[in-house]
Amino acid sequence: MNSEYRKKLASRIKNVVLPIIILGSLLGILSIYTSYKGYNTLCPIKLVSGFPCPGCGMTRAHLALLDFNLSQAFYYHPLFVLPSLLVAIFLFQDIKWIYRLHHSKWFYPLLIVIILGVYIYRMTIRFPLIEPLDYLEDNFLHGIWDYSPK
Repeated sequence: MNSEYRKKLASRIKNVVLPIIILGSLLGILSIYTSYKGYNTLCPIKLVSGFPCPGCGMTRAHLALLDFNLSQAFYYHPLFVLPSLLVAIFLFQDIKWIYRLHHSKWFYPLLIVIILGVYIYRMTIRFPLIEPLDYLEDNFLHGIWDYSPK
């Protein structure tokens, strides 16, 4: 590796690691809050609206993967490899084919279509009865609605 490539890679790692540390800290605070309230989710969208987001199940999928349970990981979220793939694309975009993929006009729109397609399919099959795609009745908006003047 030449020194210019190392500097670019170090810069990208710094630009990825700092947000991951901040996000991890926020998730830690959210985890403490949700366990205090008795919730079974860390998803901020689900905590606010009650509805699962397109990424719901990713944490459980990664935990299942850490237990080497690949089938359970796919059950919780079939696109659980996507975050790691996107980080790798960002970090190694100096490689020619990865650069072309990262800067192509169709890659990210296609990714969004796939994510939304999987989300719609999962919501059709599992919502609202099967975790993690269940409805959280004790959500923030529901609480505001209950306490609003009538």
